[in-house]
Amino acid sequence: VGVSNFGVAHLEALRAAGRPSPAVNQFELHPLVYQERAEVVDYCKKHGILVQAYGSILSGYDKLFPKQAADAASVHAKTPAQVMLRWALDQGFQVIPKSLRTERLAENFDVLDFTLSAEEVRQLNALGAGRIPGEYWGGVDPLTQVPVSLGNTGQKQETPTSATDWAESLLLDAFSDASHAVV
Repeated sequence: VGVSNFGVAHLEALRAAGRPSPAVNQFELHPLVYQERAEVVDYCKKHGILVQAYGSILSGYDKLFPKQAADAASVHAKTPAQVMLRWALDQGFQVIPKSLRTERLAENFDVLDFTLSAEEVRQLNALGAGRIPGEYWGGVDPLTQVPVSLGNTGQKQETPTSATDWAESLLLDAFSDASHAVV
């Protein structure tokens, strides 16, 4: 089971309701938001939940790359985007960079032959410049500003005995969860 954009309150609600712990939590994560995401990162690490970072290379906005990434890039003969990806990998985060350009796809793969120093990681972690304005969720922070709702946590229907019953049960559960605004 994986989740996306779950903050600590959402993850704790799952735990308190006896729901399974997710194997993965996917959310926007890069050095510019690391400080505001540190609590959920720590929670995930403590509970064995893999952090999957989206937006790792700032959605391709090269002008947003911090000076610290450019400095590390020159030391390692890499690009700032590669430094941003390596920053995530060095901390045990899974990355899912997106690109349509062949040269950028190749660049994104070419991050396994170096690591950042502890000081470089510390400098990037200390940035705290904030989220990419309006890039994801229209400025709303889903980890902290979306209310927690577990949907219908009541007893599910009895185990379906046929494919038709199974499909109907699945649809009813989905409609039930949707009507209860599952986060």
